[in-house]
Amino acid sequence: MIERLEASTNTEKSRQRFSRQIILGAYLVVWTLLVVLFWFVLDPGDAMGFALLAFYLGLPVTSLVLSFLIGKDRSWGRKRWLLALFFAVMYMLQEYVTFTLANMLAVHTLRWPNWEALLFGLVPSLLGLAIGAGIDPLMKRGKPSA
Repeated sequence: MIERLEASTNTEKSRQRFSRQIILGAYLVVWTLLVVLFWFVLDPGDAMGFALLAFYLGLPVTSLVLSFLIGKDRSWGRKRWLLALFFAVMYMLQEYVTFTLANMLAVHTLRWPNWEALLFGLVPSLLGLAIGAGIDPLMKRGKPSA
């Protein structure tokens, strides 16, 4: 009996770990695809379209959706709120390794990242986490007791 309990616990932990890896991996794939798109596919005349796609649609929506899933999943514990900082830093780095780096290469100068971009990455993530964390209690409240 104890062996079954340990096996089911290990299976559940493995499932949770795999789920976490999928969520973070999905974000990193989107992030990387946007960098590759900028450097290897994008025509210089399409920079405005890329900015709209990446900074106003792609990364914020990805952060919002994945943060919602993270917020809904209680297995992350309280550390799930720290992931908002991860999404914010990655948003800031996206701008830095695309437009800022291209500008630095063109004018042969070094610049710091735009720290204000952290806020733009933080907001959708915190919103997704808050909605995800608030959904579960609301769903439980609406269910009749057995």
